This record gives sequence, C-alpha cells and structure tokens, in this order.
Amino acid sequence: MTARQLAFALALPFALASQPQELWAQAKAQKISKNLIKRAEKTVEEIKKTEKQLDKTVKKYNDLLKKKNVKDRQKEYKKLNDELKKTEKNVGELSKRNDEMRKEASKFFSEWSTGLARITDPPLQAAAKENLDKTRSRFGEITTAASKAGEHYNKFLTDLKNQISYLGLDMSDDAMSKLKTYQQTTNADAKALFKSIDGLTDATKDYIKSLK
Repeated sequence: MTARQLAFALALPFALASQPQELWAQAKAQKISKNLIKRAEKTVEEIKKTEKQLDKTVKKYNDLLKKKNVKDRQKEYKKLNDELKKTEKNVGELSKRNDEMRKEASKFFSEWSTGLARITDPPLQAAAKENLDKTRSRFGEITTAASKAGEHYNKFLTDLKNQISYLGLDMSDDAMSKLKTYQQTTNADAKALFKSIDGLTDATKDYIKSLK
C-alpha cells in the first residue's frame, strides 16, 4: 500500500462518520420547516374563524341599533354579548396559534444559521445567507401585519365594550339616539380591522408559499 493509499484509507472512516451528522442536521432543518408550515397553515385557519366570528359580532351590533323597542333591544343585547364572548375566545386561540408559529420560526432560523457554518464554499454560503435573510424578512411582514391587526382589534373592542356598558344602563329611544355617531365610527373601525386581518392572512400565505 502506498503512502497516498494509506492516507486515503485512514481519512475515509472520518469522512464517512461526518456525513451522517450533516445529513441528520439537514433532516432536522427540513423537519422544522415542515412543522413551521403546519403551524402557519393552522394560523391561517384560525384567522379565518376569527374573521367570521368578528363579522357576526358586528352584524349583531348593528341589529341591536335597528330595534324599535326596548324589549327587542334587550334580546339583541344578549345576543351581541354572546357573540362578543365567542370573538374574544377566537382571538385568544389565534394568539396561541401565532405564538406557536413564532416559536417554530425561531427554531427554524436558528437551525438555518447554524447550518451556514457547515457550508465551506463561500458563494454557496453567501447564497444560503441571502435566502435566510429573505425568509426572515418575509416572516417579519407577518409580525408587522399581526401588530397592525392587533391595534385595530383593541380599538374596536374598547369602543364596542364602552357602548355595551352604556346600553346595559339604558336602552331607551333617547339613549339609542346618542349612539348614531358611535355606530358610524364603530363600523369604520370594523372595516379597517377586517382590512388589516386580510393583510395578515396574505402575509402568512405568502410566507407559506416561500417555504414550499
């Protein structure tokens, strides 16, 4: 056996030993990616449920203000409260889904960053780093959209709860007449909220596409 053949024979076991580790790391990254996609898809489903429930709440609010007598208003008042409770529950579930997605994304980006060190070819490493930055940026769009939707939701919820508390004290014709201006504002807030929710949905769907 020549010196070259001996060197190759000695190096081969180490080379083979390193491959399973690298393959395992790649498999781990792909597994996290699949989990992230699942989390994101569940988030989209929860957004749709929440948006549908919000629409029901807004309709009940407007139905209440259309009623001509106190008795009918009292019935609609109860229905509105029930729909609002369901809405808050949906928003709570959506928040959980969003947290799960963010945690999975954090693991994904961490694994991707670690994997960059295993690429010894500079151009390939730079390309992988560029893709990582793009993916992080896309996920950042979800965070921005979620923050915007959250702000609109909090404003809508605060104003609606103030009116519900007001109506809980008085549902006379005179009391109802004072809500006309508030009704316009509330519906405008609801419209802005739905628009921001659509933005969140689009950002999340775009991110899912980028991972597939």
